[in-house]
Amino acid sequence: MCELAEKILPNFAFCRPSDEDVAVRNRLLQLEAGKRAVENELETTRRRLEQSEGGREALMTQIGTVHSHMFYTLKRYVKSKVIKM
Repeated sequence: MCELAEKILPNFAFCRPSDEDVAVRNRLLQLEAGKRAVENELETTRRRLEQSEGGREALMTQIGTVHSHMFYTLKRYVKSKVIKM
């Protein structure tokens, strides 16, 4: 196919990319590899954030539970002191 194209249109280089084309292609491949690396790092960071948010929510629930227990205990303590007076 390339030979036929060169015979018909000899001024066009259909089969051999220019050095500039090769350089652009190599740069594009490097940029795509870099983009994939950044996307992978972003996904890893996103997963870590989701895990930490889940841990944060669990901790907030535990704090709420402890707060409720403390309030209940304080209420009972105050009530017992009032009754004894």
